[in-house]
Amino acid sequence: MDYDFKKEEDVKEFLDKLGVEYRFSCFSEKRPDSCHLLGEYFETIKTDHDKAMKVFKNNCDEYKFARSCYKYATLALRGKGNKQAREEVSSYYEKGCTYGSSDACTSGGLLAMMKSKKDKTGKEIQAEDPEKGMAMLVKGCELNNQHACYHASALYITGRAEYNIPSDMEKAFKFADRGCELGSIHACGNLSLMYKKGEGVAKDLTKAKFFEAKTRDMHQQYKEQLSFQREAN
Repeated sequence: MDYDFKKEEDVKEFLDKLGVEYRFSCFSEKRPDSCHLLGEYFETIKTDHDKAMKVFKNNCDEYKFARSCYKYATLALRGKGNKQAREEVSSYYEKGCTYGSSDACTSGGLLAMMKSKKDKTGKEIQAEDPEKGMAMLVKGCELNNQHACYHASALYITGRAEYNIPSDMEKAFKFADRGCELGSIHACGNLSLMYKKGEGVAKDLTKAKFFEAKTRDMHQQYKEQLSFQREAN
């Protein structure tokens, strides 16, 4: 059947059939990728976050589908679902990271570095698990997530004494180099400064200028893309 997507009834029929297709592939054929699509269908088309989260959670637990673990944790972090879901955010980011989601590694790593425990007076005293957080960011970078590489680099540039993370410019350079290669404008900026100052790498003003120019070009491209999106809307 040919659908006329200018007609509301055709759009509705198409989306309804799409939902039936995803349900069949997920529940009858037991395809994890289709289950994930079903979760996204409930989330975006039906805006039923409870059903979406049930599908994502089951797909994570039963099929170890990394992106579903990430989606479940992210929706819970945004306040969707019940209290139990919000208490499971960290563990599902960790599952997603273990199963290979670079986004789960990055979000979970940052959360572990940022989330604080409180003493009896309610005062925040430390990150939940900085060692695990750092390990997740490193894995996220290994899985080619530019943001994970940048954040790992930034942490090694400054160091965090309270988390027993010393400043290590050689490691900072390694992660900045990879982050820049993957497209992180902030990592490229840091890389330029490292070459300029000779921190973590031999001083090289030619390379410093190269990465400075690359950072400017990336910034300009970002501005143009943003302008295009605004015009399109």
